[in-house]
Amino acid sequence: MSSAEETLVSLYEKASPCVRRRGRAWYPEANRQLREIAERNNAPLSHAVAVFTIVSPAAQLVTALRWTDEIFAGERIGGRYPNDQAPRIEAACSTRYPVTRITGPKVNAFYRALMGDREALVLDRWAIRAAGHPLPRSEVPRTLRRELDAAYRAAARACGETVRAFQAIVWIVCRETTPTKAGRVPRLTDVTA
Repeated sequence: MSSAEETLVSLYEKASPCVRRRGRAWYPEANRQLREIAERNNAPLSHAVAVFTIVSPAAQLVTALRWTDEIFAGERIGGRYPNDQAPRIEAACSTRYPVTRITGPKVNAFYRALMGDREALVLDRWAIRAAGHPLPRSEVPRTLRRELDAAYRAAARACGETVRAFQAIVWIVCRETTPTKAGRVPRLTDVTA
């Protein structure tokens, strides 16, 4: 067992039954909320998930959901970075298969996980930190991405979870036990809030 895999399994074992339920429910509940946004705006779910995925970097969950709804309502053109995001949103919503326009390993995996792919692995800064690695200053090197992918998949199998649920569970444990710079340990708002 690699050290990353051991670290991940250890984090999983620290998860309370409540945290495990929250982690398993995170992606299905986000999908449900995005389905509501799509229906309210007469749009395909795939487009709502694409917009959400594009606006989600550096945004809280509830904020990204609100922005997604506002984009479909014509009240805004992007999230925190509209100049970058607006053309990407337009490209994704101009095709029946927006996943082809969602580039980058993290955001593409996030799109697939939100659409229901239980084997999609979202390696964001917290997922990398959960595996015991310091955050890279720029793009995650391919060798590290492959190493973490293997560690997450092996740890998920060892714990009897899907990759998507396992990642969400350890993400919650890591995020909710890591103090901020001010020393405060955050309690995240559930996707169901």
